[in-house]
Amino acid sequence: MFFYSYTILWIIIIILSLSVLILFKKLAPPKPSLDMEELGLDKGMKTPITNLNGLKKENVNLLEPKKIGTVLIYLSVNCGACANVLRDISNYVTDHTNLSVVIFMKGENEREIINKVGDLNNQIPIIFLTEEHIGLFKISLFPFAYFLSSKGVVLAKGGVPAGRRHLELLTHLAMSGNRSI
Repeated sequence: MFFYSYTILWIIIIILSLSVLILFKKLAPPKPSLDMEELGLDKGMKTPITNLNGLKKENVNLLEPKKIGTVLIYLSVNCGACANVLRDISNYVTDHTNLSVVIFMKGENEREIINKVGDLNNQIPIIFLTEEHIGLFKISLFPFAYFLSSKGVVLAKGGVPAGRRHLELLTHLAMSGNRSI
């Protein structure tokens, strides 16, 4: 009889302990993430191309070995949320000198893109986003961004409609999840 009551007591303790653990897991704050992380290239995948020509006809290398990573930002001239990102990029670049930033912009022609980005074209490489690029990088919406390691591996990705706030989150996700960038 003593053995049965002792066993039942331990079963109750185990069930209560598991219930408390489950409750704590449910109450834990969710991990930060960007919307639309399921889109685009898979995390851990290498970038499909590394060298492109910018709007100023310069060679743009997406992999900068002297930097800890590269942020690729995909925008469209006709995207309202992209204006938030364009407005915030200059300050983001100033605060993250250890990162390389490249903008891919979709528009009717290069002149339209140059008019949209203004002086930013002198600070950051801007690439005319073609249908081929959209297919290679699996871009299905704007604004979208990837954080690449210095070796070209996708470390973080997602939609960045809130501009600076989302770019900072993208950077945090890439840095916190990959200590050996």
